[in-house]
Amino acid sequence: KPIKHIMPVRGELSIFAAIITLSHAVTYGITYIRRITSGNNKTDFITSFVICLVLMIIMLPLTVMSFKAVRKKMNAKKWKNIQKSAYIFYALIYVHILVIYMQKPSNTENIISILVYSAVFLLYAVFRLKKYFNVRKKEDKKKKEEKKPVEDDDEDLGMGDLF
Repeated sequence: KPIKHIMPVRGELSIFAAIITLSHAVTYGITYIRRITSGNNKTDFITSFVICLVLMIIMLPLTVMSFKAVRKKMNAKKWKNIQKSAYIFYALIYVHILVIYMQKPSNTENIISILVYSAVFLLYAVFRLKKYFNVRKKEDKKKKEEKKPVEDDDEDLGMGDLF
């Protein structure tokens, strides 16, 4: 599976993606600040800017935790709980994209973009939920097996009715 090749370097991939995202945010952030200070205060523009700020606030701790030195010092449960904020990050990216492309909904390219992004996010959600429920199912099965009483020890040893 391709995922086996990605898993060992996912921290590095996350850092790389964060650098690209941060450069995108800074570049467009400068443009946004110029537009806001010049009086361009459309609701969709302000909404997009606020979403971007929230995205950056979520992304920065996730990026810092992607460094092995930081990860090693963290409690595993705390790390996992903070990592769950990545799902909020993904959802906000989708909202951000919708806000941008819905500014001109009659534009054919924008409609196509919305449909493509929607398909990608929907597929991601379906696969992620499927994985979540599969893991949950395995955990429940394992818990049931642990609680299952052993009726006859001889059968467990493969002795049958000999003794």
